[in-house]
Amino acid sequence: MRETSNSFSKQNSQQPKQFRGGEKKVMKKSLLASVLSLSLGMSLAVPAFAATPTDVAGVKEQSAIEELVALGIINGYTDGTFKPGNSITRAELAKIIVIATGSEQAATALQNVKSQFSDVKTNEWYTGYINVATGKGLLLGDKGTKNFRPNANIKFEEVAAIVVRALGYQDSNLTGSWPYNVTLKAEEVGVFKKVDLALGTAATRGVVAQQISNALGTDLVQWIADSKVYSSTGKKLISRLGTTTEEVVTSAVLDDNGRLSLNGLSKTLAPNFIITGGVKLVDLLAHNVTVLADTDGRIRAITDNQNENNVVTGTLNADFNNAPQVEVKNGTAVTKYNTVGNSVYYFNSDSVAGTDSNLKKDADVSVYLYDNNSTNVSAGVVGKVRAVVVSKANGADKLLDSYVAATASAKARILTQDNLSVSLNDSTSIVLNGEAKAATDLAKNDVLDIVYNKDRVAVKVVATRNVVEGKVTLVSTSVDGTFVYTIDGKTYTSVKGANANLTGSKEVTKDGTFKLFLNKDGKVAGAELLSGGSSDAKYGVILNAENKVSPSGAFGDNKDVFKYYSIKDNKNYEVSLNELTWIGGTDVNKAVQTTIRLGDAVDASPFTGATTAFDNSAAAFVTWTLKNSDASINGIKEITPLTQVWEVKEKKDTTLKVTNTTTSASVTFEINANTVVLDASTYDKATAGDRKVETSTLANLAVGNRVTVIPDGTSTFAKYVLITKKSATDAKETKYGLYVGAAKTGDDYSITINVKGTEETLALTGTEGAAIYNSIVTSVSAGNSTYNKDSRTLIEVKDSVIAGAAGNLAEASTAYDTVNVYAATNALTNVNNTDSTVTVNGVVYYVNSSTAIYVYDEANDTLVTDGIFADVTAHLGEATSKYGIAIVGDASYGNFTLAKAIVVVKKK
Repeated sequence: MRETSNSFSKQNSQQPKQFRGGEKKVMKKSLLASVLSLSLGMSLAVPAFAATPTDVAGVKEQSAIEELVALGIINGYTDGTFKPGNSITRAELAKIIVIATGSEQAATALQNVKSQFSDVKTNEWYTGYINVATGKGLLLGDKGTKNFRPNANIKFEEVAAIVVRALGYQDSNLTGSWPYNVTLKAEEVGVFKKVDLALGTAATRGVVAQQISNALGTDLVQWIADSKVYSSTGKKLISRLGTTTEEVVTSAVLDDNGRLSLNGLSKTLAPNFIITGGVKLVDLLAHNVTVLADTDGRIRAITDNQNENNVVTGTLNADFNNAPQVEVKNGTAVTKYNTVGNSVYYFNSDSVAGTDSNLKKDADVSVYLYDNNSTNVSAGVVGKVRAVVVSKANGADKLLDSYVAATASAKARILTQDNLSVSLNDSTSIVLNGEAKAATDLAKNDVLDIVYNKDRVAVKVVATRNVVEGKVTLVSTSVDGTFVYTIDGKTYTSVKGANANLTGSKEVTKDGTFKLFLNKDGKVAGAELLSGGSSDAKYGVILNAENKVSPSGAFGDNKDVFKYYSIKDNKNYEVSLNELTWIGGTDVNKAVQTTIRLGDAVDASPFTGATTAFDNSAAAFVTWTLKNSDASINGIKEITPLTQVWEVKEKKDTTLKVTNTTTSASVTFEINANTVVLDASTYDKATAGDRKVETSTLANLAVGNRVTVIPDGTSTFAKYVLITKKSATDAKETKYGLYVGAAKTGDDYSITINVKGTEETLALTGTEGAAIYNSIVTSVSAGNSTYNKDSRTLIEVKDSVIAGAAGNLAEASTAYDTVNVYAATNALTNVNNTDSTVTVNGVVYYVNSSTAIYVYDEANDTLVTDGIFADVTAHLGEATSKYGIAIVGDASYGNFTLAKAIVVVKKK
């Protein structure tokens, strides 16, 4: 399990204490710190490193090791490593435990004193440490011999015994036989927190670091002979390291001068200040802490020393409003605690007055009570409220969009998909699935509960990464407005109020394959479409209609017959409706007027329902009314005429911008894999039989297309897009890839390219194809390398459409007619990792998941056909003698040019 740094010099987060339940809770915590040296005989005066060792990041014991480094008395190896998996000797552990118990000066004094053990030489680096450790009974020599075995590896259970003895326990006063008595006691007092038990094995440096760190936050004890029990001294082992005091944390953030508020006073921090125990400052707000200071009075470390029995957690049972009592609810139980005049209050880490409106019913609360000590007894406040800490996620069930690292001028921040932006600092506590994590561990679509203060700085971020993936077989709506989705027979309910994340372009549809992002309660906070679901049966395109068709054997009355294209089935059908559905006639000016009665009660007399105009000279989008019993069509709900009024001006991965050619007004719609694209370019053919609709793809939505967009209700999501006129760019899909070869078969020509590792052969048109083929032959004959498969040449193969008379667009051709070559001779001049853009020859290209990236290594003659963005950006600043770039793009991506394909050539 990874544990992140708790140093103030790093952006990180530690596991906060989460006390659940009401009443007074016992919170098992190892309140950690350490003075540790695993020096392997090296001097303690100058540590080999002053920051996280290079091989510690991500290891289980990272936090413990970092704490010890920050205290300035831990040594690693001169190469900057710690080697946490290496074994440790008895002499090394003697040094560790002596320093940890504050006896290093004594070890120095005994450096030249002869040891009682024959194998411990005088004036060795370890002599004084062994003399002190054995003199205190922390380490023992071999029974029956006069040997200590300083260079022998020490075992796991021996470390446990030594640590337990350092806390004041004696083997003889522990129940059971050795080593079970010491290991059981070590487990009981928390020495094995974050440690895997491994009795009988050699202890590792990392395990020793963790055990010592755990122990230094543990109570020292003394043996009471009369009652034969151990009693706490009221001090932690960390108190042996120097001057310590007991104080209260009164602010969750450092002030503008980087000082810490303790007992309401600002205290200066030592350069390597550390919060021990793998927690954040916000987790210690209102806690009693042990404060370790240096000789200049600066704070070296603080360790949680909060009496667990004096913390009550739950929710506020009522708005507080400076009431004489705080009511804490847990389940159905409510307990009241008396406040006093100097009780203090916090909301989302900000200090507030008792009258603050945020101290409201149902908010999470931790109540800290005065300890039972002589001072509090005299003041008469024992058991009364010292502090009330209220927190509420003012950003609940948010889907993460991205993490933005700090810059010289801006704080680090996280952005959510609904545009909430909050800053992070070194005190921000980040938890992912119950484990302490760094902000960089968060990923897009994590579901966040964000607690932030009045300055919009995140105090705590609780993230959940719980993803369900599969085909949605049923979608229903509950009475409270939440959605219920069924995947693999199991139902998932949406978060109440999360409908904005689950409608429009984010709608979860039946038969679609989705990822559902669940919050900490297992409810759906958002979704990602993987493949589109089936279209609703109620949508289609009317291709032709006949009014008052005479009866046949199928029915006895006249019917209005509509021939239509079913979007759901991708087929043409006929449906016969009541003859009063389509009303023909003329208006007062004797102009032909045709009207559709809407609904399924078109024969009502008088008819009072809605109507809409219907022109059978062109196809129209239709929404049918369906019978409840069998979902068959029994009327028309809405008709939308197909037109060429709207023109596509811009298409991106998730948006489609269209402009009204009459008014110049523009609308931007959301699009995704649930958007159904239909080719209806023959919708206005004079002969009804020539009108047809075919399925198309988002890739065919080209700039210049004329379209009719059918949105999803009142949202901006384009549910259906019907192409009513093709643009010059709407020919065969342009292909980008590496040249492989060209061929001629009779009068047919073709070119083969490598597209992301797959060879595709593309037919070329007759005249243009012959010209292309002949130019390739000429180039090859001349010895040019452009059309050599091994040259990895990037080419673009296009199908152009020539404008006809009066600028009308001709039909797209049936083959490709243009080949463009892009040489890998360009240099990379700029990279923007935030925007995912690169600049080549002054053009800014946007690189996304659709961009094909090829990397060719000339020296090794290797080709990668599935390269990533980093393969391109890695060459920024390199001399052009070492690399070259070929790039081709599509200029229809807003401020950027979409990079369709990139070739990076690493030169010999």
